[in-house]
Amino acid sequence: MLIFGKELKETTSLQCELVKVLGINKTTCLKLCALLGISGETSVIDLQYTHIKKLKKLCSKYVHVGIRKRIRGNIEMLIECKHYRGQRHLFGLPVRGQRTKTNASTAKRRRYKAWHY
Repeated sequence: MLIFGKELKETTSLQCELVKVLGINKTTCLKLCALLGISGETSVIDLQYTHIKKLKKLCSKYVHVGIRKRIRGNIEMLIECKHYRGQRHLFGLPVRGQRTKTNASTAKRRRYKAWHY
């Protein structure tokens, strides 16, 4: 089943699969399941057509189509303003205050990243 560009595996539970959709977290998933009147542990293959139709309609309230574009725009704004967080994004370093001396060896790129989209 395809919801907002994400293919949901039919063998796993609905709760595990809905969390993979951008914009839906665990609590939102539980709210959606409660509104549908089904358990979050129900597998995707057990859903009826009416449940799938209602699920897509309810998910459209929580999932924003342009969420990735908005996030990218916010990062570009930070880079253009020469904000500290923008510079960390630009050089590929950890942004939220993580240490870089021992951990974050994969994120420790001290080269310029071109932000072309």
